Amino acid sequence: MSGDQNDTAPQEPAPGTADSGTDDGDASGTTGPAATVEATAVEADIAEPASPATLLAPDLPKGKEDPSADLTDEQAAVYARLREWRNAEAKRQEISRFIIASNATLAEIARRIPYTEADLRAVKGMGPERLRKYGDKILEVVRG
Repeated sequence: MSGDQNDTAPQEPAPGTADSGTDDGDASGTTGPAATVEATAVEADIAEPASPATLLAPDLPKGKEDPSADLTDEQAAVYARLREWRNAEAKRQEISRFIIASNATLAEIARRIPYTEADLRAVKGMGPERLRKYGDKILEVVRG
């Protein structure tokens, strides 16, 4: 009976099905990944409530200084407006905000307060393509 299915090794139960021949010791009958999901859901129910929204500092790699650390109050206000515009524009275009401009570039713009395209061109990080795409809007944001 070489082709008979009775000669093959016993098959394991399908994933997610209970094997009535074993007792896993779990009163709920849930084991494996499903038990982990249930435990995680229970833990989430008792987690601390989220704190109210706070103003977040820019994301900085370790060892990098905050590019806006030395800005005056006026420059910091311009920087905040530039970041707000940049983040909204990135969301609108569905691209990374750093494709539009880095925090360091925005801080330098805020530091210099450019009023012309030539002034903006002098800012590190403002290449010809970025100027073409965003220059007018950046100058508008800077002017407030």
